[in-house]
Amino acid sequence: MNLEPQLAYNGEEAVQKIVQDYQKGIVYKLVLMDLNMPFMDGYEATIKIKELIKAGELPEMYVVALSANDSEADKERCREVGMVDHVSKPEPKFKEILRKFLMEEDSDEIKVD
Repeated sequence: MNLEPQLAYNGEEAVQKIVQDYQKGIVYKLVLMDLNMPFMDGYEATIKIKELIKAGELPEMYVVALSANDSEADKERCREVGMVDHVSKPEPKFKEILRKFLMEEDSDEIKVD
């Protein structure tokens, strides 16, 4: 698996980084979004990302919640804002989640551009 993770310290920074990197030709296929961040939480950041996708300013990407919040209400809210999955911290099945959203259909390799 050849992955190059990027970090953001709050939701606002995450959105800015995704947009700025896209303008440089860097495309994210998967975003692991913490739900509880300062300034802009993961829910708000995901809403903003989805708005930018809808406006054609970003390409489609998977947003997966990564949080200690594990209630059904939290999972439902994640789905409502456009997240495709929810991973509870700590997550022993992390590699499985990466495969689920990054695996090429006809390959055993995880594809990351």
